[in-house]
Amino acid sequence: MPAGLQIWNDAGTVLIDDTHANLAVAARGVVATSAAGMGVYQIGSRAVVSYTGDTRATPLIAFACPAGFVGVYLSSLSGSTYTWRFITEQPAGTEIKYWVFDRAPASSGSYGFQVFDAAGNLTFDASRQQARIVGITGGIFEIPAGRIYAVAVQRIGYAVRVYPASEGGRTFEYDIDVGAAHVQSGRIVVGEVGASSQIVQGTRPGFESMYPMAWIVLDVTGM
Repeated sequence: MPAGLQIWNDAGTVLIDDTHANLAVAARGVVATSAAGMGVYQIGSRAVVSYTGDTRATPLIAFACPAGFVGVYLSSLSGSTYTWRFITEQPAGTEIKYWVFDRAPASSGSYGFQVFDAAGNLTFDASRQQARIVGITGGIFEIPAGRIYAVAVQRIGYAVRVYPASEGGRTFEYDIDVGAAHVQSGRIVVGEVGASSQIVQGTRPGFESMYPMAWIVLDVTGM
């Protein structure tokens, strides 16, 4: 067996492995939504979070919004800056809490516990708040009393729907809904939010589809 380090809990789950980089809190904050843009009819409000960090691995963004359902409809990378765009059907001014988890930079502290891989890259730092993943959900997930949970996109979901908008059959409403989650007090509920809607004239659009979603559930208590 090659040299290395692994640490398990009493359930046999690997918690630390020198070959796997644990993600730790790199940024956190609260962002308020603003009104949706013009053009194609857009519903509710939106918010943007940007973070400049490590490009060796894509960081994970978790969020929670007690006010209602929130989805991530777009993410992008420019240089070393990651940008996530949130959408909700709640009004402008709705606050979304977020946590960005990334690879931990080398610490200059004089004490603690660190793990490095064979190439000398830091993979675990006990002085950082590590991501605590507690499950995956596509429906309802109960939150234990006294804990604070957030969600991150594991598999994005969306739906495209077409409805007749006139009795003559030549006008159609074309809607796009994005998978979303509502982190309530005591549970997480998965649903969807309307992203855009427009009226189409002429032949009924033939593209209708629905893709299932999945969410990573994280315990962010004390973070």
